Amino acid sequence: IELTQEINLADQVWIPIGEAGTTPFRGTLTGGTSGATISGLSSAGYTADVANATKLSSGQIGVSYGLIGFAENATVENITLTNVNIDLASSGKEMGAIVGYASGNLTIKDCAVGTASDNSSIVGLTKVGSIIGHIDARGDGIYNILIENCTNYATIKAMTTGANARAGGIIGSMYVGSA
Repeated sequence: IELTQEINLADQVWIPIGEAGTTPFRGTLTGGTSGATISGLSSAGYTADVANATKLSSGQIGVSYGLIGFAENATVENITLTNVNIDLASSGKEMGAIVGYASGNLTIKDCAVGTASDNSSIVGLTKVGSIIGHIDARGDGIYNILIENCTNYATIKAMTTGANARAGGIIGSMYVGSA
């Protein structure tokens, strides 16, 4: 999929691309050589009932959220998200503005979340990152994961306390090794 113009999601109930299980996003999303901007990504109006995905592929109960909810063997390039307002403080367990949950091979290049002045914010329970909430690279295969030239200006906050609190500026959490 190549985006050729700016997309404004303000006032839209966004249901992430790709669902857990049999329908994750398996492809390429690109802004082309000049890049594309998506503004106004928000979780307003979004609930697990809207998504029909309350049991995450990781086995947790909660919501995986982002522009792409679930990605498997996917590529995202040259995309900038501005004015991001994701607030799933009581249900978000795998959240990133670009990808909530990723498995298999993954390439994210030349992407940005927020600007220095737009007050973008991502709030969830755990596994909260600006670009990707959670990467699952467990299993017997060898996975190629490339995250290159990505920038975060958003505020990232995990509401869970204790050992399960996971948050990061680019990636919220990552599992590697055998399953």
